[in-house]
Amino acid sequence: MHISNTERKIILSGSFNPLHEGHLKLLEVATSICGEGYPCFEISAVNADKPPLTIPQIKDRIKQFEKVGKTVVISNQPYFYKKADLFPGSAFVIGADTTARLINPKYYGGNYRTMVETLNGCKRTECVFLVGGRNVNGVFKVLEDFDIPEELRDMFIPIPEETFRMDISSTEIRKSHGNRLGSSSTTGTCAFPRLRIRRCKYRREGWDQAQPSQPALPPVAYVHCSVDVGCEALSLGTPAE
Repeated sequence: MHISNTERKIILSGSFNPLHEGHLKLLEVATSICGEGYPCFEISAVNADKPPLTIPQIKDRIKQFEKVGKTVVISNQPYFYKKADLFPGSAFVIGADTTARLINPKYYGGNYRTMVETLNGCKRTECVFLVGGRNVNGVFKVLEDFDIPEELRDMFIPIPEETFRMDISSTEIRKSHGNRLGSSSTTGTCAFPRLRIRRCKYRREGWDQAQPSQPALPPVAYVHCSVDVGCEALSLGTPAE
């Protein structure tokens, strides 16, 4: 497998509840570091630690990206090793807090070798992780603060603190608004079986046609992956031409 720089997706994953200036700036800086590629945001409708998002919640969050004219992908893959299979060759933009979890054997059944083997699987898809600094338990952490296994170090690329640092979080913004943001229906029913989406021409290979100057993707793309139907990109409200 070989993914050229122009074909690479630069993906910032998160819940974006709400989307804020720090998210936009982080993806902008990561894109400048990559030099070439197609920048986009990604939300997983399924979360490893929280109830799945409902349709109203997904639609509310999508509106944020429509307002700023950014591409957002909705997936049902909360784990990066699954995202790597879905978007091979991508550059995933993560914070130091996510890095801490990504290399913690606790999340791999407590097995260090399982953690290394899982991330090596991501490496085989030619994915990399761009790591931005983040406050972790009140201390600002950067990539260099973590002991990355030697065989995985070339997968992790630092975003220098002098290039990007914004001490802002969606959690703090929600607290300042009395947790009123993102308060749509919270019933924990997976959104995918109920989404009314129509098939379009932007299947998986459509990502490879994307050019920064004239993206082949619609502003909102839903990516659904399952054993039964395989992987395809779907568009809501943007018919294929």
